[in-house]
Amino acid sequence: MKRNIFILTLCVVFVSSSAFGQNLLSLIPNPTNVEQKEGTFILSKETRLLIYDEGAFGKEMAYLQQIMQTIFAQGLSLNEDGSPNAIVIQRSNDSFPTGGYRLDINEKQILLSSSHPEGVFYGIQTLKQLLFSVRHQEKQGPESNLSIPCLSIIDSPAFEWRGLMLDVSRHFFSIEYLKRQVDMLAFYKMNKLHLHLTDDQGWRIEIKKYPELTQQGAWRIFNRQDSACMEIGKTNPDFSLDPRFIISQNGNLLYGGFYSQDELKELIQYALERHVEIVPEIDMPGHMMAAISIFPELSCTGSVGWGNTFSHPLCPCNEATFDFLENILDEVAGLFPSKFIHIGLDEVEKNTWEESDACKNLMKENGFEKVEQLQTYFMNRIQGYLSMKGKEVIAWDEVLEDDINPDVNILFWRDWVGEVPKKAVQSGNRIIFVPSSPLYFSRRDSSLYPIYHLQSKFNEIPKDKQQLIRGAQACIWAEGVPSENAANYLIYPRLLALAEAVWTPDNVRNWDSFKQRLASQLHYLDTEQIKHPALTYALIPLISVDQKGKNIRIKLENEQINPVIYYTTDGSVPTERSHRYNGREIAVSGSAEICAAIYDKGAIQLPLASRTVDYHKAIGKPVTYHIPWHKAYPAGRESALTDGLRGSNRHNDGFWQGFTTDLDVIIDMQESTRIKSLSAMFMQLTGPGIYMPEYVEVSLSEDGIHFEKSFTTYNDVPETERALTIRKFSGEINKKARYVKVFVKNKTGHFMFTDELVIY
Repeated sequence: MKRNIFILTLCVVFVSSSAFGQNLLSLIPNPTNVEQKEGTFILSKETRLLIYDEGAFGKEMAYLQQIMQTIFAQGLSLNEDGSPNAIVIQRSNDSFPTGGYRLDINEKQILLSSSHPEGVFYGIQTLKQLLFSVRHQEKQGPESNLSIPCLSIIDSPAFEWRGLMLDVSRHFFSIEYLKRQVDMLAFYKMNKLHLHLTDDQGWRIEIKKYPELTQQGAWRIFNRQDSACMEIGKTNPDFSLDPRFIISQNGNLLYGGFYSQDELKELIQYALERHVEIVPEIDMPGHMMAAISIFPELSCTGSVGWGNTFSHPLCPCNEATFDFLENILDEVAGLFPSKFIHIGLDEVEKNTWEESDACKNLMKENGFEKVEQLQTYFMNRIQGYLSMKGKEVIAWDEVLEDDINPDVNILFWRDWVGEVPKKAVQSGNRIIFVPSSPLYFSRRDSSLYPIYHLQSKFNEIPKDKQQLIRGAQACIWAEGVPSENAANYLIYPRLLALAEAVWTPDNVRNWDSFKQRLASQLHYLDTEQIKHPALTYALIPLISVDQKGKNIRIKLENEQINPVIYYTTDGSVPTERSHRYNGREIAVSGSAEICAAIYDKGAIQLPLASRTVDYHKAIGKPVTYHIPWHKAYPAGRESALTDGLRGSNRHNDGFWQGFTTDLDVIIDMQESTRIKSLSAMFMQLTGPGIYMPEYVEVSLSEDGIHFEKSFTTYNDVPETERALTIRKFSGEINKKARYVKVFVKNKTGHFMFTDELVIY
């Protein structure tokens, strides 16, 4: 069917290709393929819009007209006769990948084609980005003619799941704000908005069968996180609690809010028109205090309470629990058209289950030998119920602690448990990547470079299982995020790096190109009044080990465009008389204390980047563990202590190996070797329960059987020291030996972290 529709004048940018080949358009995410051609297309008042869609793209065309009416001062009535050129929207008979489209610009027309509405919609987003760029760069008014270079774009997403999770339980966000996020997700070709609707701190979704859940469970007296935010809010208004969500009741101020089902229906429809799927999460059986405080009979103890770390969960051995949940899920499944429902299953404190007579009986009846099987029993019942409603279950990766149904979609977040992704796909489970570093955007240390290079984590999945990767999403946990400005400041521009990581194929993505294109997009965020941080001057040291060349290689990455970087190798603060970094890797044989910084306009820019590197005699040598590492912090597993990769000041960076026992290992030097010294770094960070060892003891042997103690060095960092502390334990040896035994005494029984056993 052909339809002629009025069109508002379009303005389009074309950015110079001299620096980055095909990255011509300042688009994010970068298209799969861009080809520049000779000639230009002139956009003018006479340009007409022609639609050949056979009635398939009605919503997309209405959306396109909304964009035009919002951006331009006035629309233009079309006169087909005498109009020299056109923008053509066409339904193609060719088969496009899901979300794929083609955009061809020649001297006579702009042709956007796809075989399905989703592809046309993403092509419209490309045009929308072009529109902003030209208005910003050329400062053209809406009535101006524009010359657009001829080109061809063929584009489609690399992954099906491209999302953002918002925690609306810890702090609440309005429906209007959620719609704004839907708009931004669509603009950057993201397609999932995951809403964390329930948790201990608040119940945010109306359930008609249980009105108490929102009448009572949606409101709370100010808690510890609220108080912390209000204290910061005294100097930074972005951390003040939103007054719209504070009420007075019985003489108390309460914080909270909830979404009615009508409001959610409106949001869902709004999102569907923008090809964004709203995925609901009802966290269970843990994180249920908001519900248990109203219905205490749902817990095994009949009351609200806390275990060692988390709140008491729902009782899986009580049929009333499943009646309650099925009633809730009936309404949730009926409300959300998404085929996915997230049911949590994370951080479940199981001590009340272990103590419950009912749970003991259920375990006996089913032949369960460990309490984790109760969680699997719980999950299987909920999954089976939702499956009958045509829904797929998503769960956090803790569910892999027991055998689970391969139909469960795994949300991988515990990046320090490196075996999770492989275990998931080996079991046949689909996986969505949400590694806490770097995709927990609520963490202040999440930075653009690791987000952009997320696909390196995908590549750890065996090639024959890659099809089980759905994609990735970012998470905003809202304990310390009480306002829309505070949330935006964490989401942007990080979301743009993620958008390209999950849309653009690996062989097309280019970090330097992304930084160039990002500059234009930051201006877009400004015009949309989306608060975001400036790009940081922080440097990211990337370390690799070259055993053949016998050196450590350091590459310095950053968010700035063509920065001037100086560095030293002795730990001193660099000046403009220090080594200038030329973009190539710095090679270090032996030991060095790399310290680097960016200089801008002759001034050093903080923060400094520092990293200790050692190419030592034990690199690559086999290590025998008499006591295994803790499964939650494996680092490089058997090679972690001799791989040459030192830890940073982040305990969960993947390089620190954790123990809750003593550390007892033997390094095989593979031949008798003159050993001058041994040293090891240990971390103390009491917040997550990491403490220094009592002592480090080193012994030597030629035969691996008879060892002679060489030295013992004791800790002098008090357990009361709460600040991050990294201490070097070392001793001189100067003897020959083939085997080196290192015994480290764990005094506290808490975590003990080390990164490398350095032998010279």
